[in-house]
Amino acid sequence: MSLPKYLTTRQVAEYLGVSPHTVRAYITCGVLKAERLGTSKRGQFRIKTDDVKRLLVPATEAVQHER
Repeated sequence: MSLPKYLTTRQVAEYLGVSPHTVRAYITCGVLKAERLGTSKRGQFRIKTDDVKRLLVPATEAVQHER
């Protein structure tokens, strides 16, 4: 199954196994890049699938190094 180019906060949360609140915290802290839809502070985020996959790379490498 291929993922779409952009994901919602909820989709990223499901993919990473975290809450949508955690995904928003990642965005606020700069851990995860996102684009806001609309001009209001409450606008929805869209996150590139490639950015989500990049977020997972360090964790995957750390597990491999521990073995």
